[in-house]
Amino acid sequence: MRVSIWIEAPRGQLLTVRMNAEVSDDGTVRHALIDRVMTGVSPEGLAVSPDGRWVATTNLERSYLPYDDERITWYSSVTLAALDQETGDLTEIGTFNYDGILPEAAVFDNSGNYLAVANYDHFDDRVEGSSIDFWRIQTDPLDPGNTQLIKTEHSVPVARGAHSMVIAR
Repeated sequence: MRVSIWIEAPRGQLLTVRMNAEVSDDGTVRHALIDRVMTGVSPEGLAVSPDGRWVATTNLERSYLPYDDERITWYSSVTLAALDQETGDLTEIGTFNYDGILPEAAVFDNSGNYLAVANYDHFDDRVEGSSIDFWRIQTDPLDPGNTQLIKTEHSVPVARGAHSMVIAR
């Protein structure tokens, strides 16, 4: 099955779409929405694990607003969902808030168990410039339905304004 994954902003949705789901006699192609899950506000980055099991979005929330704007959120977030590659169904794992401004990009490591997130800046003024922060997917062995995305203490400082990154495989 050929499935495409999309994010929709600003409402914050992660969508799976079956491409060429139906072709009419006149050759008209119709794509079909398979599933959707909610993300944080204003998803910006999209990452799919190498094995296709996990999908993550980096969500700006309202971290981009001026500090004196009452609508500001003093956090950004990452949303994690599980993807069933056979059906295209999504299962929302959760949206995880953290100290960050404008997270632009994310990429899974080769194992698919870790996620790197590029942050444009931080609300904590003790953190200078941007960073690439590392997250770990953890499933409770006694409760396989309990999966969390946990921000680790590992972070690599980079020049302020990081926007994109890739892993050369």
